[in-house]
Amino acid sequence: MLPSNSAEIVEQVNTNAFVYFASSHSETKVTQREDITRYVSGLPHYIANTVLKSDIRPEQLVDSIAEVVADYQALNVPGGWFFQTSQSNDSLRAELERAGFRKLFENPGMIADL
Repeated sequence: MLPSNSAEIVEQVNTNAFVYFASSHSETKVTQREDITRYVSGLPHYIANTVLKSDIRPEQLVDSIAEVVADYQALNVPGGWFFQTSQSNDSLRAELERAGFRKLFENPGMIADL
């Protein structure tokens, strides 16, 4: 599906850039599905093992989060989960907190159509 507005285009470009960056490590496993885009590199930093984008149905939240956490645990690495503008979902945030994730920072951004 193509992005429908400028914010979605920026989000997709950012996601693509991170996936390209992560893929440069030979051990990186990139997962790009309709419901989630993530990578696990095995490097010992959360930015190198991260969910970049997710659109997970509420009934699948617990299982999807468990799948991601299991990958981090199998490699004994920290992991992250980024939220983009289109991913404001209180139930996802609550489930992530229950799984042990904690908020580190907010990274707001702005764009302008030229």
